[in-house]
Amino acid sequence: MRSARAGRPVVIKTPERGGKARLVEMAVANAAAVLAQSLASRSARERAMEEVQAALALPRLPRRIECTDISNISGVLAVGSLIAYVDGQPCRGEYKRFRIRTVEGADDYAMLGEVLRRRLAKTEWPLPDLLLIDGGRGQLTAGLLAAKEAGCPDLPLASLAKEEELIFRPGRSQPIRLPDASRGKHLLQQVRDETHRFALAYHRVLRGKAGLRSVLDEIPGIGGKRKRQLLQRFGSLARIRTASAEELARVGGLPLRVAEATHRLLNAVAE
Repeated sequence: MRSARAGRPVVIKTPERGGKARLVEMAVANAAAVLAQSLASRSARERAMEEVQAALALPRLPRRIECTDISNISGVLAVGSLIAYVDGQPCRGEYKRFRIRTVEGADDYAMLGEVLRRRLAKTEWPLPDLLLIDGGRGQLTAGLLAAKEAGCPDLPLASLAKEEELIFRPGRSQPIRLPDASRGKHLLQQVRDETHRFALAYHRVLRGKAGLRSVLDEIPGIGGKRKRQLLQRFGSLARIRTASAEELARVGGLPLRVAEATHRLLNAVAE
C-alpha cells in the first residue's frame, strides 16, 4: 500500500540490535503506556468493549477476547502464541504457547492454521467472544478456514493489520478504520501488541536454547553435506555466524536464498 502511494518500492526495516533497536523498544513501551492509561478504569474498559461490539457487529459483548500471533525467522524455530483478555484485562494464567509441528518453511498462513486448529481442539477451554488475529485479510482467511475445519464456523473472527491499524471482518469488502481516540481501537491494539510480545518472548527462549550447530540443522536447504561444507570452508561456527549472506553464498556454496535465511537466523540466535 505504501509502495503504491509512493510510486516506488518502499522497504520498512526494523532494527534488531544496538541504539536504534533500543529507541524502537522505548517507543513501543511509551505507546503501551498510553494505551494502558486509556483503559485504566472499569467504565473505560466497558465502553471499549461496547465500541468493539458495535464497530465489528459482534453478536455479543466481547468480554473474552483471544488473540494469536506467529513468530519465526524464515520459517525456522517457528512458534505461535495465544493470549486471553477477560473484561478488557489480560488473563495471563490462560496464555498458551505452541511450537509449530507440521509446517515446513516460511508459511505464516499454514502456521496460523495449525495453531488455531490445536487451540479449537481444546473443547474444555471456553470459546472467545472474539478471536483476534494479528495480520490482514490473508490471515483472516486462514483463521476462517481453521475455524470451519474445527467445527466452529460461527466463531466471531477479526484481524488487525499493523501498518494502518485496519480491522478486517468476514463478509465485509472494506476494512474497518476506528478513530485514533477510540477506546475500542485502544483495546484491540493492546491485545494485539501483548500477543506479539508474548510470541517474541517465547521465540527468544527457543533461540537461546538452540546452539548454532543445531540451528543449522533446522534451516531448509542445509543438509548434512552442506553443513560439513560450511564448516570445512569457514573453519568454525563462529566464523560462519560473522559471515555475510554474500560470503555464505560465494564461499560456502549456498544458494543466495538459503544464504540469506542462514545469515538472519544465526545472527538472531546470537542476540
